[in-house]
Amino acid sequence: MDTLITGKEASKKLLQGVNKVANAVKGTLGPNARTVIIQRENTFPLILNDGVTIARAVNDPDIYVQMGIDLIKEVASQAQHKSGDGTTTATLLAQALCNIGYDAIHRGEDAVGLTNAIKEEAEIIIDKLLKEAIPVDDNEDMLKNVAIIASNNDVELGNLIAEVMKVVGSEGAIAVESGSGFETTFNIESGLEVQAGAISPYFSQSLTNANVLLTHDRIDNFESLVPALELSIKSGNGLLIFCSDYNPAMLPNILINVVQGKINACIVKTAGMGEAQQDWLRDIQSKTGGHMFSKLLGGNIIEVKQDHLGYVLRADCGKDTTMLLTDNDDVNHAHVDSLYQKQEETTNNWEMQTLSRRIARLTDGVASIKVGANTEIELRERKERIDDAVNAVRAAQRNGVIAGGGVLLRHFGQQSSLGIIKETFATPEETLLDNAGILQSPKIQYSEDDDLGFDMKEKGVYDPVDVTINSIRSAVSIAVLVLLSDALISLPPTKFISKEV
Repeated sequence: MDTLITGKEASKKLLQGVNKVANAVKGTLGPNARTVIIQRENTFPLILNDGVTIARAVNDPDIYVQMGIDLIKEVASQAQHKSGDGTTTATLLAQALCNIGYDAIHRGEDAVGLTNAIKEEAEIIIDKLLKEAIPVDDNEDMLKNVAIIASNNDVELGNLIAEVMKVVGSEGAIAVESGSGFETTFNIESGLEVQAGAISPYFSQSLTNANVLLTHDRIDNFESLVPALELSIKSGNGLLIFCSDYNPAMLPNILINVVQGKINACIVKTAGMGEAQQDWLRDIQSKTGGHMFSKLLGGNIIEVKQDHLGYVLRADCGKDTTMLLTDNDDVNHAHVDSLYQKQEETTNNWEMQTLSRRIARLTDGVASIKVGANTEIELRERKERIDDAVNAVRAAQRNGVIAGGGVLLRHFGQQSSLGIIKETFATPEETLLDNAGILQSPKIQYSEDDDLGFDMKEKGVYDPVDVTINSIRSAVSIAVLVLLSDALISLPPTKFISKEV
């Protein structure tokens, strides 16, 4: 195989990859979504309709087609990371932009001028969508409608999720786990969701009955952690470590012990910088207890004693978040009172909102959803739908909703002077109709005096505005990079020389 291809040949390969992923996920869009079966080695296949999971499973033996696949996968990943939903919409928008854009470029249109115009027009549409956003607040009917649509028209599941979200609010934490029966239920537990995850995927992802070590300092070497690890091993507990920073050179020592099963531990670097990072550590301490180590205040983690360690019933450490479940109502009320006091004293609106979010996180607890199902395959699929619905409702609570069904994307797209925008932004609505078996539906044309999307609003069909906006930005970001690519280079395989350690 050639190591370099250019021009139309390169474009064709990229588009093959883009289309392969988009065509795999397009059937999962909307309340009439269909599922996709993904083969797994030595176990049952997965059956689900989660766009980002499906996209990650798509591959091709042609390395140049795989480049297109990997680029479009990033669209789904970006949408998932930013709002937890909208991955299929983002993928379809990117597919349309890439296909229509390449056609225009190969007809002689300037690639740079076209991509700049796409970015400008997309931001104009985003501004119009923001102006159409309707606040949700605690509107139970809206929350239910958003949850039901996001869970693929599962009324029972949507109602349960809406009830959960109304209890915990947009800042509340939600833990989704396997139930022991066929019914899906929830209960509220004491805990905290930390916006930071394990610094390595090789650390323990789940810790039960774990000690907690908190430090403002950078962890420079493995030896400084040995005393806390020994205390945890002696007590039969895992060890969850929160720090402000760490030296990557110390990771191999602790990871070898974790992988070999000698210790059960995880390190989390708290999010943010400076004071924001310290706030997270103080909030964690208020829920887990224990001592806060700081060399500036004369404390060092190497001097840790058993009563210096905090405690959690369970910790689930993901890539971006860590869910803590603690003893019932085990929160430092003095710390929460101090946050209320700061909130009353500040006149800065941003600081007031930050304090409100911190108070909500500490006082609302964790909603633990126990997912019931008849089989393991059904359980996995239901968990994916619950995750999408939770993220959709959370986004709706934050910044409101717009009329759904893709009608506003199509309407504002038609107002653009750019042909590629007109065609691309009609794609989500057309795909939704196609998935519902409606091949020739008259599209309502809204006038200036109309309530935009009134037909969808009457049916209770809403989309979180954040999800829609993030889908647009993710799609445009990757599509622009694809359209500006004119050559694909395949590197020769790397030859590895094994060494005995």
